[in-house]
Amino acid sequence: NPEEIMPDLTKHSYIVISSRFSTESIVNDIKNYNPEYLDRIIYLNLYEFLEDDSKLPNKEKLFKTDLKNLQAENLRMLRWYHEFCIENNLRYYLSYGTLLGAVRHKGFIPWDDDVDISMPFPDYVRFCEIVKQGAPYSFDSILCPNDDLCLSTIGQLKSNKLIVTQSNFPMICDDYLAIDIWPMGGYPNDEDESKEYYKELANLGDEWKEKVVIPYGTIQFDVDTYWEMVKKIADAYGKYDYDESEYVGEMYCGRLGHLRHDLIRRGVNKNNYAEVYLSFEGTELICPEGYDVILRSKYGNYMKMPDEFEKRTHEFAKNAYIISRDYFNRDTN
Repeated sequence: NPEEIMPDLTKHSYIVISSRFSTESIVNDIKNYNPEYLDRIIYLNLYEFLEDDSKLPNKEKLFKTDLKNLQAENLRMLRWYHEFCIENNLRYYLSYGTLLGAVRHKGFIPWDDDVDISMPFPDYVRFCEIVKQGAPYSFDSILCPNDDLCLSTIGQLKSNKLIVTQSNFPMICDDYLAIDIWPMGGYPNDEDESKEYYKELANLGDEWKEKVVIPYGTIQFDVDTYWEMVKKIADAYGKYDYDESEYVGEMYCGRLGHLRHDLIRRGVNKNNYAEVYLSFEGTELICPEGYDVILRSKYGNYMKMPDEFEKRTHEFAKNAYIISRDYFNRDTN
């Protein structure tokens, strides 16, 4: 009720935070309460902010590209990653929207602009140890054995040619396009214990943001605290041995708001992760044989096409640039 929270806008200012679904109704409530207040609203829209590339530094030295080229670069990295894993006997699976794309579209979801991979934790750790030995791409992970600081708890294999702008309002930064690589671990067989483990990882994500991400770049940031948190996360990831567990799933220190939390609080039976090859943009890649069980555990009826509102890319495709105009051998203006 606007009358309760903003009795007098001539003396006070107010910040109203809402989901994009309720913004219109809130504005209408304010208008009905006092139409004069409409002229005083400063509307900070995250999604319009993401589309504004005016904050990208030195963009005049780059060349704007499009979703088609983002997918092409992702596919190039994905093919290299597949060959690397085969050569080094590393297990992996397409996951999340990339797995959904392989099953439903035999490639990218038409409006998707990223790639997700899952690796059993022992293989993930080994990948971190050996990937930088002559790889054509860079790789960031908090578990890589070096002194580089990494703010994401998800591993990222990064392009060296394509730059994307990422925003988390009011912060904006530029980085190379990346494939997300998720470590997979064991989950307890007991349902309640599994839910508690899920909460443990989510709470670790909150602690990571509070102690590492938010203070990063300020005098409050402490390197020793960073490495203490890395150890806590690594210990949590290895809490239930992947190869000895009956139930397994992706491990992430955070909260995945776009997935069905009533379904993903425990892993799925590891029998679903027998390997099967599925075609992805003309390349045979490794997927879990029980993809139906896995996708339903995350998305429900995953074969149903989403409505137009849900058919949206991440911010990457809106603000994506290549270093060289002829990299894709086509005009990208």
